[in-house]
Amino acid sequence: TLHPRHEAIPYVLYQTGMSLKNSYTSIDHSATPVNEALEYFTRLHQEYPDTEYGKNAVEQIAACRKTLAQRELFIANVFWGMENYQAAWTRYEYVVRNFPDVKEEAEYAKTKGEAAFLKYRKEEAQSIVNEYNAKLGVSRAQEEAMKAGSMFGFQVPAADPRNYDANGKPVMPKDRGDAR
Repeated sequence: TLHPRHEAIPYVLYQTGMSLKNSYTSIDHSATPVNEALEYFTRLHQEYPDTEYGKNAVEQIAACRKTLAQRELFIANVFWGMENYQAAWTRYEYVVRNFPDVKEEAEYAKTKGEAAFLKYRKEEAQSIVNEYNAKLGVSRAQEEAMKAGSMFGFQVPAADPRNYDANGKPVMPKDRGDAR
């Protein structure tokens, strides 16, 4: 090991950080090398700020933080694609809170996070509606008819539960069993 005051320490810290950073080859792999590289660059910048390597560490810190933010967004987007909006929202919020300095990624995460939160809350609300409708014995056909009636008036044919099948899907007049 080198002595803490050895003149080659900044070079060793920088090269170790670069080696770790460059070993990260895919966004879907563990971010451990990037986190470790970030630690080396941060230490280098804090302990040897006036050296050439200490000054270059600032750029590497920014690059590591951008990579980490992008990895979190990748994971959030996977959750979004799986329609797991709660997990997606949690990841987007993590990026907003922990990577405000990575502007583009933080702005994207804020926008997607808001949408994921709304989708998550909508699912949660629908779950509550379904629970109460089941307790009250409201069929899917009745539920869809009530929605249509509340939006278009209860005088429209769409507000009649007979215009829906058991799954709440609209049926054509000839399929209802009564002729009009």
